[in-house]
Amino acid sequence: MGVTTLISAFYKPLLGQNVNGLITAQVIVIAVAALAVIGVVMMSSRMAGITRAGQGSGSVLQESENAVFVLRGEAGRRGIPCSFDALYDLLKYSDRTVVVPEKENEIRSGIEDLRVLLSATDAAQTQEAIQAKVDELAARMQERNRLALQLKKGGM
Repeated sequence: MGVTTLISAFYKPLLGQNVNGLITAQVIVIAVAALAVIGVVMMSSRMAGITRAGQGSGSVLQESENAVFVLRGEAGRRGIPCSFDALYDLLKYSDRTVVVPEKENEIRSGIEDLRVLLSATDAAQTQEAIQAKVDELAARMQERNRLALQLKKGGM
């Protein structure tokens, strides 16, 4: 409202006694201000949605990273030489700002399968199965990272 008062004070000599022109100028200013406010509100709600989605992804990936860290220690204690390091690094340094739910759920279920395999008693067969599962999870994680990169290229 203060802006329209300023406009009326500055343009009153130009408009003279033309009240309709003054009212029109005030309506235009109010419309521009309303559009600016609507634009800011829409942009902020979109950014809030992106942030919420990114936080959900970050928690899933953080849980997976923690689980792989624990499994890596468990495999070391049991003397099973598997390469958990590559999978752990892929999880640790992945982009957590983008959600790829189907891949993240596959990775989570694969880590649960890996936990079951690691608790098995037959060491010889388990070692091969664990290594195959770790390699499969690493491939899924690389696919997830590739899809996340493609989603980020799509725009804001």
